[in-house]
Amino acid sequence: MEKASLLWLEPEVVGVRSVIGDRLPKEAFFQEDGHRIVEKGRFQLDYRHPEVRTWMNTVIHNLVVNYRVGFFKFDYNIQVMQRTDVDGPSAAGAAQLENQRAYLAWVRSQLDKYPKLVIETCSSGAQRLDYAMLAVHSIQSTSDQQDPALYAAIAASMPTAVTPEQSGTWAYPQPGWSDEINALTVVNGLLGRVYLSGRVDKMSSEQLSLIKEGMVVYKMIRDDVKTAHATWPLGFPKWNSDWVSLGLVAMDKETVYVAIWRRAGPTTKNIFINTAKGWPESKLELLYPVRLETQATWDFATSILGIGVPETVCARLFKIQQV
Repeated sequence: MEKASLLWLEPEVVGVRSVIGDRLPKEAFFQEDGHRIVEKGRFQLDYRHPEVRTWMNTVIHNLVVNYRVGFFKFDYNIQVMQRTDVDGPSAAGAAQLENQRAYLAWVRSQLDKYPKLVIETCSSGAQRLDYAMLAVHSIQSTSDQQDPALYAAIAASMPTAVTPEQSGTWAYPQPGWSDEINALTVVNGLLGRVYLSGRVDKMSSEQLSLIKEGMVVYKMIRDDVKTAHATWPLGFPKWNSDWVSLGLVAMDKETVYVAIWRRAGPTTKNIFINTAKGWPESKLELLYPVRLETQATWDFATSILGIGVPETVCARLFKIQQV
């Protein structure tokens, strides 16, 4: 099978120095009082205009057919909150809404033309993290956060806004990090859609084996992830919570995957797994990372998971299953 390329694209904007800014008519851009709106060195395209759609159809066709792009990251890195006053109703924001609907219709048309294409939406600081966007796009990039321990709170909270199977979370292991931190950044993505990045090309064979172990686990559980529903054994995470947890209950309701992060505080914790309450009997399995120090007990009668970890920032993924 031929490998597809991945490409970051910002299809709604044009740089102010781009030749496209001169080729397209003035009406193809957001305007105010007859002047094109400039934000962060970019003009915003107006997808209501047929020449915008024609131009972008050509761009996507070239990239998919001639350059074999199979995955697009569609980003939006401006903040044009004011309306455009080109051919729009007088109500504030009405033309903006019409443009957004036209843009989403255009995205749908690309997926119709190229059925194997995957398109991710990146929401520019969650400005557009909504199901108008996610009903069309395959995946939502969750954050650009570069501290994996801080990212844990984001990863654990994401099911409040995005279904796990659409929640693209970055795992970016580094050769200079400890095994515990590298394992933590992998755990961040295991109950969503893993975006594996980082400098895996610079890692030792032992470090790389830890990352591969996580990817094997992900492939093992991902069919459950796409139909599971979320639960929070420790309650909704706070940004600075010492301990954070996210659970996914499989559709058969006989399996719960529980991710646990320790970021500070005591090295032991008792966690009540409510979704396993009342099971006649069940067993606990540490899924990842299996080679790092972990103390874990499971009392199925009380649904209490007891965990002990090293005096460090770390994360673990468990599986609890009825037997």
